[in-house]
Amino acid sequence: MFTYRIPLGITLLVIAACHAKAESDALHTVIDSAVDDPNTPFQLDVFCTDAQSKRVLTVFRGAIAVWNEKRQVTLQAHERRALLQLLLGAGFADFQDRYGGQRKDDKQEAPLRIICSVSIKIAGYEKASVQLFDGEQSPDLLGLANALLDSIEPRAADGVVAQSLEEGLLKLADGEIAPEVLELRVLRLPEDRTVANGYILRIKGGEISRQPYAPGEFVGDIDAGPIDDCGMSELVAALNSGRIWATPRNLRFDGIAELDVAVLGSRYSVSARSSFLSAEADTQARFERMIERLERLPSECGNDL
Repeated sequence: MFTYRIPLGITLLVIAACHAKAESDALHTVIDSAVDDPNTPFQLDVFCTDAQSKRVLTVFRGAIAVWNEKRQVTLQAHERRALLQLLLGAGFADFQDRYGGQRKDDKQEAPLRIICSVSIKIAGYEKASVQLFDGEQSPDLLGLANALLDSIEPRAADGVVAQSLEEGLLKLADGEIAPEVLELRVLRLPEDRTVANGYILRIKGGEISRQPYAPGEFVGDIDAGPIDDCGMSELVAALNSGRIWATPRNLRFDGIAELDVAVLGSRYSVSARSSFLSAEADTQARFERMIERLERLPSECGNDL
């Protein structure tokens, strides 16, 4: 009796295809359910660029849209619904992860350029599709990305802006700007690294992460999670009371401390080292207190990472 054995490679391909189909069907169902459920948060990121312009849209919690990283718009219910319906209508759940990007000879290898991308995080599912500069083009992805961008762009003209970091942080404290738009990075390396390790603290999109770090020795695992209202309030208060925007770009500090803060396109960076000159006593003390408060995040509110 003849028995035909299916090659292992084909079997694995079939299994992978079935798994991918199940994932896309589940994502489609989740997006469909969220259309009429305003309590389902999601993050949507859309990016498109050409020779003339760049358009960027980020939607936090399905409620707050940030246009070109500089203008914040509060979405109305029908606008939120329209974004999800565009994803459904285009069949986004079935899109390929990548279109284009033909590999060149080793001697001619060049970085791949993404000219369009759409990604969503919703109910534990994540999906991203990108259009690379070279190779196969996807009219469906380009059409979806532009439709998503076109649906929000008219609202951007009336969006909330921050002409300076000081204005942005004050608007954050007043609740006029959503906490998700704040971006922060702290690099801290102690003077004596045999006593304590350094770390990198990051806050972006309402998430806080901490990573042990020692240059040339090790880079530890990232411990991340959402930052709660208490942690965000303490963070903004530390930056405002420390007057980060009025801090000298360079000043003295034991070891190394680098601080980078951005709100709606306004950004300010400070680099402090033991080899730098001290600032005025009040400024120096204010910076040191600010770094100490940031170091305690998020444990200041009783929720350690």
